[in-house]
Amino acid sequence: MTTPESEASPYQQVLARALLADGGGAVRTAFEEESLLLRCRAAAGRLRLVLTTRQVEADVRGDAAGQVTVEITDVADLPSAVNFARAFGTPVPAAFLSLDLVEDLYAFGDRLQLLLTGALGPGVRVVSVPGSEDSSSRIEVGLTVPQALILAGRLT
Repeated sequence: MTTPESEASPYQQVLARALLADGGGAVRTAFEEESLLLRCRAAAGRLRLVLTTRQVEADVRGDAAGQVTVEITDVADLPSAVNFARAFGTPVPAAFLSLDLVEDLYAFGDRLQLLLTGALGPGVRVVSVPGSEDSSSRIEVGLTVPQALILAGRLT
């Protein structure tokens, strides 16, 4: 006969015993933080896979604070940034975009902010970062775990 404890991993068993020993407290907080990090990384992985199928080259990562960040680099080269916006069905004529100009980069970021906020709700963060001699232009999109999952679902 198996018990729920015997089906748990050794890590889960130790964590369960620690939770019982201190009544929750600090161990519960640590477990919740780790759980959030794992959910965040899973959401980032799912979004990364979906974006890859949409020909969007982006660095997608999740952090312990529950923030999923999508970083599209080499924005001046256009394809990934335009493909990201077009994935929503938004017409983005590449002929009208010259993202190597700082003003156009900021305007594109503002439009992307409006688009994502409309699709995913408030709290979406879009930052346009102009390039320099040492780095290329990029767009950073900050999402919560639920927003990242909604975005991945809508792009599938």
